Amino acid sequence: MLGSLGDTRMRDKQKDEECIKAYENLLPRISDYIDLHAREKPDEIAIIEHDTGEKVTWKEFSRNTKAFAAKLIDMGLEKGDVVATTLPLLKEHVYLMHACYRIGIIISPLDLRLKFREVDRCFEKINPRAYFFLGKTDMMDFRPMVAQL
Repeated sequence: MLGSLGDTRMRDKQKDEECIKAYENLLPRISDYIDLHAREKPDEIAIIEHDTGEKVTWKEFSRNTKAFAAKLIDMGLEKGDVVATTLPLLKEHVYLMHACYRIGIIISPLDLRLKFREVDRCFEKINPRAYFFLGKTDMMDFRPMVAQL
């Protein structure tokens, strides 16, 4: 018998949890590959920032994602928490995303063009424990909107 993803009758939560536990440490995560590249080819380019052309090596990328992860942990965030962002795709946003992946935090990037009402509606749905935003930029001052959330 076939079941859809929404068909909970076909699922056994205990078996799912046992399976996840059994394979949790065997399955590589994306951060494992970043660290592998940092060890095997530390000086090769991992990312290039579009606007500035700044190049980041695998060693720097790994180090920075670990630093961001440590900061998230210091902030009290942990696996399963949700973090929302309203950030352009700067290298720091990429570090933050991969820091979240490293820890198991769910990251929910929101569109920079969203207005307060739309961000508020997103917050109601995702219930983030933390929110990262730009502050004041040439495009918009995000601070008043954040003060209302």
